[in-house]
Amino acid sequence: MYEIQTIEEAKIEEAKKNSKKGFTLVELVVVIAILAILAAIAIPVVSSIINTSSKNTALTNAQTIEYAIKEAQADITARNTETYKDAGDATTATNITVATVATQKGIASAFVAKSYNNVDYYPMWSADIGKVVVVAPTDTTKDINGATVSSLTALTNTAGAPDASILVTNLKSPAAA
Repeated sequence: MYEIQTIEEAKIEEAKKNSKKGFTLVELVVVIAILAILAAIAIPVVSSIINTSSKNTALTNAQTIEYAIKEAQADITARNTETYKDAGDATTATNITVATVATQKGIASAFVAKSYNNVDYYPMWSADIGKVVVVAPTDTTKDINGATVSSLTALTNTAGAPDASILVTNLKSPAAA
């Protein structure tokens, strides 16, 4: 009898060795369903984060442009054109343009449109508040934050590059006007 049990155990062990190890179809379907649920939760969250990041990038670029323009205006007021000496066309304070400032400060990429809620937003100068605001060409009465803006001057040309025809001296603040 002892010998018979050993033979049966040997057959069971051989059957275990020959059986395939793996997942059943039901287990695979459950795992795929769980992954689909997690993706359905994560995709809108990631999309929202990317959208907010685009808005913040546009606002940061606007601040960078504004600081560069105000620094150029301060240099012009102080009659210091050394920063723009190598710009070729900007040897005097009267002909320093937005494009010259962008080139000399290395911020030309800040003028590129940023997409927020599937709308492209561009930096523009608001003479009423004396700063750069980010607006959509389709609605130039509201900035990217929804605030009302007016007296806008486009800082980019039709190609979206810094405008070489806009003089820094023409970008006035309310106090300077």
